[in-house]
Amino acid sequence: MQTYYRNENGEGFHPAEISSEDAIAILIQSAVTNAVNKVNDLIINEVISRVKDAVSNANIQSRVAAHLETSDIGDIVDEAVSNAVRDYDYGDVIEKTLDSTDMVEMVTEKVTDHLEECTIQVSIR
Repeated sequence: MQTYYRNENGEGFHPAEISSEDAIAILIQSAVTNAVNKVNDLIINEVISRVKDAVSNANIQSRVAAHLETSDIGDIVDEAVSNAVRDYDYGDVIEKTLDSTDMVEMVTEKVTDHLEECTIQVSIR
């Protein structure tokens, strides 16, 4: 038996005896955990590398460029704008605007502004 120190429940280090078998088991567990982590990292890095190679081999960027060269961007934009206009809820927007607008005040203001800019000439004959 050997004496080691453990930090138990954050109360500081206390002496603890560990048998040789337990020490070997701890070392083996640590070694296995490290090996599994390294293998895991190797697998992840290999998958990333293969995905990058596949993307590179597929030459996606040049395919997209070639597709865009044959496409009329104006048509694509026109279609997108047309769809957006068709799907827009004008009724809801108009309703909300009318709810928040005082029509009498707005008409009075416009008429007053117009009359202030007008010159009225009266002639009597």
